[in-house]
Amino acid sequence: MKAKVLLITILFIISGSIMANDPVSPLILTNHIGYNPDGQKHSVILGFEKDNFKKFKVIDFNTKLVVLEGNVNKIGPVQKWKNWYFWNIDFSALEKEGTYFIESISNKKVYSSYPFDIQEGILERHTISDVVLYFKSQRPVGLFAEADKNLPVMKYGKGDSLEIIKRIDASGGWKNTETEI
Repeated sequence: MKAKVLLITILFIISGSIMANDPVSPLILTNHIGYNPDGQKHSVILGFEKDNFKKFKVIDFNTKLVVLEGNVNKIGPVQKWKNWYFWNIDFSALEKEGTYFIESISNKKVYSSYPFDIQEGILERHTISDVVLYFKSQRPVGLFAEADKNLPVMKYGKGDSLEIIKRIDASGGWKNTETEI
């Protein structure tokens, strides 16, 4: 009985680690933030050697109508990126604002992307606060800012001792050492 439980446990662990290495099926990857109407719009298909993507459709999420069709551009494998193959989809011609998804067929099976938006200013609207917060977080504040106002400049004196030769105001800069981040 213990041998059966041990065997089942080992098979379960092995099958889990094999499945964790790759997606189970191809994926159509889009920009999760979205796209600007007049900007470049690309999607990537992550698949496998046996897949055969040729064409794509961009479909309006609400009406389910096809708004754009085109050819998929096969890129192929990338060295040392497992057994994945890649295809590129360029749908820059679609400039109408809305919510869409992409479909493509390989070996008689339909694959779909998650829905994405095309909207004016979408990138800025969804990322500007994060960018401002990041840059703000990179400025020294508090004790570090105060210390930077009276920073010693040192040199080696007699023996191995360090001597302060002057003090400078180095405030207003960016965090740049491991101890400040």
